[in-house]
Amino acid sequence: MSKGKQIMVALILALFNFVVMIPYLGPAAMLSTIMGDLHVSVSMGGIVVSIYLIMCGLCMFVGSIICNRIGFRETFILGAALITLGLLASASAGSFGLYLLGRTISGVGYGLAQAALFPIASIWFKGSQFATMQTIITACSCLGVALAYIVFPMFGSWRTATWTFTVITLIYTIASFAWLQYPEGVGAQMKQMRADVKAGKVAKQKTEFGRVFQYKDFVLILIITIFSMISNTILLTYMVTYFTTEAGMSMTLATTVSSVLTLVQIVGAIAGGILCNTTGRRKPFIVASVAVYGIASIGLVAFGQSIVPVIACAVLSGAGYFLRMPILGMYMVEETEKPEPHFVAPISAIINGLPMLLTLPGSVIGGIMITQVGSGMTIIIMHVIALIMVIPALMLNEVGPKSKRASSKLVNA
Repeated sequence: MSKGKQIMVALILALFNFVVMIPYLGPAAMLSTIMGDLHVSVSMGGIVVSIYLIMCGLCMFVGSIICNRIGFRETFILGAALITLGLLASASAGSFGLYLLGRTISGVGYGLAQAALFPIASIWFKGSQFATMQTIITACSCLGVALAYIVFPMFGSWRTATWTFTVITLIYTIASFAWLQYPEGVGAQMKQMRADVKAGKVAKQKTEFGRVFQYKDFVLILIITIFSMISNTILLTYMVTYFTTEAGMSMTLATTVSSVLTLVQIVGAIAGGILCNTTGRRKPFIVASVAVYGIASIGLVAFGQSIVPVIACAVLSGAGYFLRMPILGMYMVEETEKPEPHFVAPISAIINGLPMLLTLPGSVIGGIMITQVGSGMTIIIMHVIALIMVIPALMLNEVGPKSKRASSKLVNA
């Protein structure tokens, strides 16, 4: 494979989540202004962010099917184009209905592109390169999340910010169309695979994924991801509310703690990739991630107004949550010489899309709990459940290179 082409593909894939995350989460920082301009109650604002996430989760499943019909590259570019179209509709919206339609279209595009993202990465990058690429993609996503609440308001007007990112995503889509290609020879294979799928000639085969990744592990990882994502959504939604209304913090200090938590997520993502590559282990870091995240998030509430411990817990919570992100991705196509991209898409959709969809009922339950027991106790209860996810984490198989090398030695002996 051409090194120059690999770098170009790596750049396109890494920038995707960074470019998308800012217009996805940025409106939350200007929600009252947006709702006021569109003459809608602020109480309706929650759906502005959630509709994007719900459509993304749903369309990751649709995208995994479309990938096998029109191709991974084509699905990715289609998704980027729909994100741009959605931003265009949102930026020019004169009513809340049109604004919400734009957010919905962008969410559909995000889901389609996300479904193709890791299959494309698995085509271009193998073994430790794939692990590194996962780390870079996750780190850029964390950076986008961290900057979203800062960058969007800097434009002064939500329309100006949305128009700006419409242009940015349009440029990104054109660049993807021009420079995102398959490695030499792979394009013909993808074309033949799509023809076989359409003709019904593709039989179910045992894949490399099935050889390395046990279905028990798949179920365990799905359980861990669902409960972790729901608890993290509730934490990010109600943490500032707890600090200001129950812990007596100033709004400035509360938002500072929140910013620390989101900013250090990038550190956790990078650390997860480095630890995996240097140690050849997977399971211990997933267990550590679940335990640190659960304990630190409970500590955010338990320490109340003690600023230094609260900041320390914010650091550990954010880094701990994202520590396992690149590791979980490796479980999907673990170090195989030829991971099958058409199998990566639906597995990625289930691992990521299903938890996204379940965050909606999870948030509703969290909202009900807050009215009954308060925001602090709700955060504690949800993160006790998140901490219990250490049990399924301990039940995972170790699939890192160390364990496989050990197995090979025994066989050769």
